[in-house]
Amino acid sequence: MPRVVALRVDAVAAGVEDFYQSFQLKPERAAEIREGVLAELETERDQAAHDHARATHRLASLRPPELGSRSQLRLSQAVLIS
Repeated sequence: MPRVVALRVDAVAAGVEDFYQSFQLKPERAAEIREGVLAELETERDQAAHDHARATHRLASLRPPELGSRSQLRLSQAVLIS
């Protein structure tokens, strides 16, 4: 059976911190990562804009005609659909 060695968490954390203080990405790799993150953010932003437009359109289609473009309903005007 292999021997189990117990280490204190703070000692392990200090070791990880020491390792990454000397760790550096090459500028080319950092640029690749930055470009990937920015592309992902743009995709997420585009999806959020699409979802917002779709939800806004859906909300407008559910609003009773007498309310027009008002954005809030009073409780007495609410209709439950089951």
